[in-house]
Order: sequence, then structure tokens, then C-alpha cells
Amino acid sequence: MFRSSRRAGFAVALLLLVDPANAAPPLNTPVPLKSPSLPGDTAASPGAVTQSVLTGVIPTAKGERIPRQDAPPAAPPSNPPPTDVPEQPVNQVPAVTPASRGSGSLLGAALPPVPNALQQVAPDPDTPQYAPHELIAVTASMDDAKRLAQVMGAYQARVIRRHKLGSLGMVLSTFRLPDQVSVADTLAAIHREYPDLWIDLNHYFHPAMAAGGQRTALYRAIDRQPGVPCGRGLRIGLLDGPANLEHPALRGQSIVQKVLFARGRPAAPAQHATAVASLLAGNPAVAGLAGVVSEASLYVGVVMQQGEDDEMYSTAEDLLSGLNWLLDQPVQVVSLSLGGPRNALLEVALQRTLTLGIGVVAAAGNGGVDASPSYPAAQTGVVAVTSVDSDGVIARDASRGDYIDLAAPGVDVWVAAGKTGGRYASGTSMAAPLVAAALAQLGGRPDMATQLFRQARDLGQSGKDSIYGWGLLRFPVCSGAK
Repeated sequence: MFRSSRRAGFAVALLLLVDPANAAPPLNTPVPLKSPSLPGDTAASPGAVTQSVLTGVIPTAKGERIPRQDAPPAAPPSNPPPTDVPEQPVNQVPAVTPASRGSGSLLGAALPPVPNALQQVAPDPDTPQYAPHELIAVTASMDDAKRLAQVMGAYQARVIRRHKLGSLGMVLSTFRLPDQVSVADTLAAIHREYPDLWIDLNHYFHPAMAAGGQRTALYRAIDRQPGVPCGRGLRIGLLDGPANLEHPALRGQSIVQKVLFARGRPAAPAQHATAVASLLAGNPAVAGLAGVVSEASLYVGVVMQQGEDDEMYSTAEDLLSGLNWLLDQPVQVVSLSLGGPRNALLEVALQRTLTLGIGVVAAAGNGGVDASPSYPAAQTGVVAVTSVDSDGVIARDASRGDYIDLAAPGVDVWVAAGKTGGRYASGTSMAAPLVAAALAQLGGRPDMATQLFRQARDLGQSGKDSIYGWGLLRFPVCSGAK
């Protein structure tokens, strides 16, 4: 439930209206950043951040060596978990489990407690990164959402949209404040009065893309066998703008696309999503544009809009709707070539996605050496991908940080563009889908990311570092080809 810190004439119960006998235990509380460690490591450093069981990670001192192998990993037919991953304690089983996938709506499952770190995030009034005059909140049921609307009325907030996100087990409510009311001050007041309420700004998220120049020997760089069909039976989700499905590289491929926002604004241009889709599922018959998993099924949730000055953006609200749709398909891996500030609601939605056994891969950002961590890449359990050129040198504008997990080619990559042609593109947006494809090839479960970490080609400092993570992706041996 969420509680008020002041004595009021009424009590509002939102999050614990579920019968305790039927409610599953809550999810693990998210933590700010990821620990640079792998399953199998046992020595914990003093003060190390406790990891979510979603990743199966035990924190260790940064920089410890792990065994690496000379050959790219083969995908086991049944995808058993790595033998060196410790079993999850019984008392830490989260509320939503992989077995619950496809079993219907999860509405009514208790939401986890709100971590204190998320209650202290203050927006920057000089550089707005969120939809003006809007707040978003999630509750465990529709009845809770209606009670929340009554509470929000005291803050002059009215409901303008409400969506049942059954696969995520949430009801998403969007509130509008009057123009003269400060959204930042209102959010701070709500956090003080109701610290257990999942509510936040409706943050903006942007494509993690940069400019480009010449072609990268993509397959050779990641040890992907050229000319070998790959991806049959895989299901990969993408949240982006619209892809041009009439481009020769995408026409006839197994791609499903759905628009998931309704704002009265046009969808973003097709340039970014078309590029990302071609890296994943490009037709091998189109010279130079064969996707690394061309036989996979790709599900594109269109969440990017075109704003003023042709700016491309999505909102946290639309990303939650997109995640819910991808879970309905269902996909094995979600690829996010976008980034923005930390958002409480997106964090809990991604945590539930990971707990369902669906891997999440995100672009680490193109902010350079001094940039703040980019979310959702910096969230625990999400695989954060940076970009390197064909020689394995870090991209000039790639973000740095302890949250970086892997590097992949993302400088001057040849991608589909326009009606029939191609272009060179750069950015962690181009690198992330390659890792998403590799994780899907291993089965897609979040714990299988550790196999990619162990097989990576070590770059930079020995072991995991803040520039390359565990090193350069080495693509798994393709299986399931026709």
C-alpha cells in the first residue's frame, strides 16, 4: 500500500489489496547501478551493492579475472543455465516467474516497495527531460487506480489516460496538472505524503544514435560466420520508431509492427528503426544488408514520436505500453536503442520483464567520458552495450561507467536507409541490437548474458572496466538454420 505521512481523515490502500494467501512475494527492490561481477565469483568487497537475483550475480571486487575461451559459444539445444551460476534462494523467488508467461493477466500481483533512491530524484528545471504538466503512476489493480485518482484530485491532478498492462501486472495512469502548477513541486509533495506510491515524471527517452562515415567489417569483428542462416525460431522485441517494411532489406521478412502511442503527434521518421531492424533481420539476399539473425521474427513497437524541431523522443508512459505489448507476443529478448534519465515506473516494469525470463539489452549512450549513466542501460539486470569501431577502439562519444557490460561494433555500420538504399550509421543504438541477437541465440534468459560476458574478447584493462565492460561481443555459433 502507499501511506501518508500526515494524519488524514481517510486511509488509502493501493498496493496491498490482494488477498495475502493468493499474492506472490514481491519482486526484489531495484538498485541504482550494476556491480562489475559474474556468477561464480564469491569474494564480496566491503560495501558491495547487493544484486537482484534476476541476474544471478554475486558482487565481487572490481577487475577480478574470469576464465575466457578461445572459441565462440555454441548455443545448447535446451539452453540449460550455466553450471557456475548459483541457484536462487527459495526465499527470494519474485512475484512474477517465467512459468507465468502466457498464463493471462498478472493484475493483482503485489508491486515491490519503492526504493528510497528513486524518491530523491529531483528534476532539473533548466533542462526539462519530461512531458510538461504530466505525472504517471502504476497500481496493482483498476480499483487501486480509481482510489489513486481520488487522492491525486487533492493535488489538482486529473486522469487523462489509463491503461491496463496485464502482462506487466499493472494499471498505468497518466495525470495532467494545471499549467500554473509546478509538476516538480507536486511530485516532491506526493513523495513526502505517499512514499510507497509508484509515481514519477513522464520522462523523455531519445535514440542513442550518432553520425557515421565508412563501412565496418561487422561479421568479422564479432566472429559471426558469414553466409550461414541464423535466427530461426527466435522472437526479438524492439521499441523504437516505425521501420520502413517496404525497404528491400525488410520486405518479406518476419516483422510485426504496431503503433503504441496516441498523442496527436506524427510518428518519428523511419530512419532509426529501419537501420536497427536491418541489423537484426535484414534479408541476406540484399547485398550488404544481411541481418545477424535474418530468420528471426522481429516485433517492432512504435513508441518514438516526432516533436518540435524534428526531435525524436518517446515517453516513459509509452515505453511501458510497448513493453506490455512485447510481453503479449511473447518475445525472448527486448532491444532498446534509446536512453534517458532514471524513471521509477520504467524500472519496475523492466524488473518484471527480467523476472519473466526475458532478457533486456540497451544502448549505453553517446554522451562521452563525462556523461551521467544512461537508463535503462544502467539498471541492474539490463545488459548495457557500448560501441567500438572495426579495430575494437571505443567510439569517441561513447559513454563510460561501471554499468557498461559489453562492447559491439557501432561505428560506421552499413544499414538500410531510404526507400531502397543504405547508409553508414554510428552510435550505441547500432551496437545494442547485435548483443540482443546474440542473447536471443542463447535462449534469451537474463542469466545467459553471463555466457556472453565470459566469451567476450577482453579489451582495455584486464577484466571488466568502465570503457569496454567485459569486452567485445563474440557471436554464438548459429543453430536452428533451415
